[in-house]
Amino acid sequence: MCIRDSPESSLSLHAYYVDGSRWKLWREQLEALDKQEIPYEEGLKFHEVVIPTTDTIKFTALLEFMVKNKLPTLILGPTGTGKTLYVTSFMKSLNQDEYVTTFMGFSAQTTANQTQDTLETKLEPRKRGVFAPRYPKKLIAFIDDLNMPMVEACGAQPPVELLREFLDTGGWYSRDKEHKMRLIADTILFTAMSPPGGGRNEVTQRLLRHFQVLTFSSFDGTVLNRIFGNLMAWHVKTSKLSVDLIKPLGALASAAIDIYDFISTKLLPTPEKFHYLFNMRDVARVVQGIQMANLKNTSTRKLIRLLIHEISRVFLDRLITSQDKQMVFQCLQTVVRERVHDDLKAALSEIIPAEDKVDFNSASDCLKYVVFTDAMGEGMSTYERPYDEVKVDKSLYEKVNYYLEEYNSTSNKPMNLVMFDYAVDHLLHISRILRMSKGNALLVGMGGSGRQSLTKLATFMCDFNIFDIEITKSYNKELWREDLKNLLRAAGVQDRKQVFIPVSYTHLRAHETVLDLVCRLLLEKKKKKKK
Repeated sequence: MCIRDSPESSLSLHAYYVDGSRWKLWREQLEALDKQEIPYEEGLKFHEVVIPTTDTIKFTALLEFMVKNKLPTLILGPTGTGKTLYVTSFMKSLNQDEYVTTFMGFSAQTTANQTQDTLETKLEPRKRGVFAPRYPKKLIAFIDDLNMPMVEACGAQPPVELLREFLDTGGWYSRDKEHKMRLIADTILFTAMSPPGGGRNEVTQRLLRHFQVLTFSSFDGTVLNRIFGNLMAWHVKTSKLSVDLIKPLGALASAAIDIYDFISTKLLPTPEKFHYLFNMRDVARVVQGIQMANLKNTSTRKLIRLLIHEISRVFLDRLITSQDKQMVFQCLQTVVRERVHDDLKAALSEIIPAEDKVDFNSASDCLKYVVFTDAMGEGMSTYERPYDEVKVDKSLYEKVNYYLEEYNSTSNKPMNLVMFDYAVDHLLHISRILRMSKGNALLVGMGGSGRQSLTKLATFMCDFNIFDIEITKSYNKELWREDLKNLLRAAGVQDRKQVFIPVSYTHLRAHETVLDLVCRLLLEKKKKKKK
């Protein structure tokens, strides 16, 4: 075949694909999509929305090619680049009459038996010694975090070795008394992983040689602005807000990206600050927090304060020194001026009383006045109350104490709490996390600092149910599994929103399988309405 029209030398070969006998740009498909309104499904949650980019169009075409030719595929890329989201979205788009899919996330405690059992649930005997999905369907199995399983003393990873056996021989041995070879037919393997490091291990080349490798690189600024700008536009359309908000909300998204770029380059992890690890999920949380707010009849300066609040909750709450927080606050002043074309000090002056002597260049002085919450609204559930700006005054503390009194009047374990400034701050922070889709929180603090008490009160404020477990001397892994089953039945079958407070760190450390099940619970994508 003769291919005409050689590609431009100024562009990478990866920017092109061959259509018939001509070179065409991937971005031409994206431009065609931009000319028409993207048909989003109704009822999508924030984390389920996929914004098309040149890369998503390219990788979708490549994944279609891999499925068509039954090629095992490895998707490699840093954390937060959307590997799992893109693959699961692609799998959902497949014809269900032709394909059946399954998902499994590996962890350090994943075993070969668990892997084999999970995959075999989608298979049935087709003929003697051959197992396959129900005819005429094909199975696409997606394994996430391929390099997470723990390395044994001899250097092997049993779940990985099981997959290698399948790709080497076309099957694996049964675990019954006969130990016969089971050939696996019509099964395509998709896997994903991040580069080794941070608990992730090297994967044997004996497995990797079987895969077609697709690499997801970190997004540049143009792509990030497109993704989060379109997410803001999606929110405006689905929430039936004024289209005039699309541009200012896009500016807030761009400002959040600039803050992320600054923090990820200036505030690097050290032995003292080992948790200073940031990725694109943090920007997504900022954008998601902005979308939770009541945006009707808002102003530019109120939007600036909303940005300050969400940046504080996602980034500043993780910083442990006042110097680091001050550095980010100064960057925020510059970013607001460049992106929103307004003054951060002017936005803060609208809510800070004139009689308060405040240094508008000090993060510690200013940030305590910026509070967004649904606690002051009317309604039982957190979703019935607007997430809006409130004044930090006597009325806020009265409302919080009202919730505490109501909790104590209905609970068989009342809490005698003093709601001082620090406690109220954390209470509102926890209630904000619970309101968010996929809102999971890690609360770090000394024993007796009020982590569980504030979580229970925040759960009551949101009108959710606390799912608590009682640890006794005879508590074991089997009882833990039963508790998890009850939790999932309550959340999925009975459709009751649950807040699960796992056992203490001491218990988690003593029983590694307990922590592994928590990890798998968070990884599972198909569980319904869990917190």
